[in-house]
Parts: sequence; C-alpha cells; structure tokens
Amino acid sequence: MNQTLLLRCFTLTFLVFLAILEPLTVDAQTFPSKPVKIIVPFAAGGLTDSLSRSVGELLSTQIGQSVLVDNRPGAAGHIAAEMVAKGPADGYQIVLLGSGHAGGAAYSSDPIRYDLLKDFTTIGMLGFSPSLLIARKSLNIHNFAELVSAAKAKPGQLSFAGVQNYTGEYLEAMAGIDLNLILYRGAAQATNDLLGERVDLMVGTVSDMLQLMQSGKFNAIALNSPQRVPQLPGISPVAETIPGYRGGQWYGLFVPSRTPAPVVAKLRAALERAVKSESYPNTMAKLSMLSPERNVEQFELEVKGTLESYQNAKKLGKP
Repeated sequence: MNQTLLLRCFTLTFLVFLAILEPLTVDAQTFPSKPVKIIVPFAAGGLTDSLSRSVGELLSTQIGQSVLVDNRPGAAGHIAAEMVAKGPADGYQIVLLGSGHAGGAAYSSDPIRYDLLKDFTTIGMLGFSPSLLIARKSLNIHNFAELVSAAKAKPGQLSFAGVQNYTGEYLEAMAGIDLNLILYRGAAQATNDLLGERVDLMVGTVSDMLQLMQSGKFNAIALNSPQRVPQLPGISPVAETIPGYRGGQWYGLFVPSRTPAPVVAKLRAALERAVKSESYPNTMAKLSMLSPERNVEQFELEVKGTLESYQNAKKLGKP
C-alpha cells in the first residue's frame, strides 16, 4: 500500500470518527434542551420521593428546564438502577441511588445486573438520612456496648426486625454478634410487632423511631450515622464503637458512566448550586436528614467505601 492510499484511508477513518463524535459534542453544547428526569427507585410518597422532588425543583431553576420525577419501584431499587445504567447516556435520565444499593449489591440472593462503581458516574451527594437502633426497655439495654454484651451472652436469642436482610446481617458481622433476624415485607408490619413487644430490636429513620419511643416502651441504643444528631445529643454513632461501620443512608444522583464529560460537568455544577441554596437546609430539616458535607470526589470515595464495607462484612458472615 503506497503512502497516498495510506493517507486516504487515515483521512477517511478520521472523518468517520468525527461524524460519530459530532452528535455527542453538539448534545453536550446544547444540554439541556428538553426536560430532565430523575428516576426514583421507590414508590411515591416516601422519603426518596420527597427528596427527589425538592431537589428537582431546585435543579430546574439552575438548568432552565423542567426536572421531572419518575418513580420506578421494584426489586429493592435495583430495577431502576439497572434501567438507568443500561439506558441512554445523554444526561436526560438521572437516577437517585442510596447506600441501600450497596448493601443490596453485596447481600442480594438474586443477581444484580449492574456495577455500582463501573456503570455510574457520580453527579453529587444529596444528603444523609441517619437511622436509629432502638431496643425494648424491658431488656435493660442502654447503649451499643451493652447490646453487644447481651447478644454475646445469649447468641441468637435477641430478635431483630428488618425489611432488608443486609441491615441485620451487616450489623451482626461488624459487631461480631449473632441475632435472630426476622424479615418483614414492610416497615409497618415490623413496627406493629415491635410495638407489640414481639421483637426486641429495630433500626429505622430517626423521626420514625422517635415516634415509637413516645410509647415509653423503648430505649435509644445507637445511631447509624457518621455524626451525632441534634435530636439525640447523648446517643453515639455505632462507628464510635466499631471503626469503619457504615450504617444509615446516603443519597446521591448518578448518570450512566458513558455520559459525555461536558454534560456531567454541567449537572455537577447545577447540583452543587442547588444544595448550597438558602432553602436546601430547610428541606433537609423537614426530612430529618443531614446536609451533604462531601464534594463529588469525597462522595465517590464514600460510595466505594460503603460497598467495600458491605462486601467485607458479607465475607465475614455470622460470628
């Protein structure tokens, strides 16, 4: 093949490459030119729905387009996550993910057909929802150290009400205790059994558990949170007893990893402005959440650290 023919082949290949690349460049330059969707992996009416709608309103003012919320519940949030991971990577479809997706990825008995780290690009953190571990007052347990001692003295006898298996199994592995895990179809059923004192322990959002404690039947044991919360200044996080423990729920927005970098940059900048707006702390307070304190890079490390912590705990299993 002579030099002239080689040059023609190279030029043709380069032109084809530019033809493929041009639509991505144009889309990135004009983004967003139509409404953006936030895919919520859970049903309407819950915390994630309220959070996404509040964030959507703030994002809309930042990007100059409507931001719609599309609830796609099913399979503990994994259906929506897979749909976005394998869907269009143009920035018009964003998914709200939480640390429960990391727990589910590590502990689910069904195959998870997406990779939390490889299939998504992080847009940013929305906030952290601390959860509270409570125990029946008649057990005479007042803090996490006493719970661990009681559980080790009576292996498998303290009952733990849960909706997702990984919540209890992760606690067992990290604390080195054996609990009697009882799974429920929904939080309402678990709450009823707890109020009826048919189970000993339960973890839930701080607001929900504080409501239960108004019955006078329960003690607050420990927080699943990276820090203490104003409502319970005397209750310490589990992580103060077990370094590396990652409980509670962070929430963030993600797009497919194939999304063009300029689109990602625009979304990141818009979200950063949204969560720093004057009204956002009020949103966090209404939802009993902690405001995001991590930038994109720090949040990416948090996502990776959470997944690894669950995976390592899964390998440990029951003590």
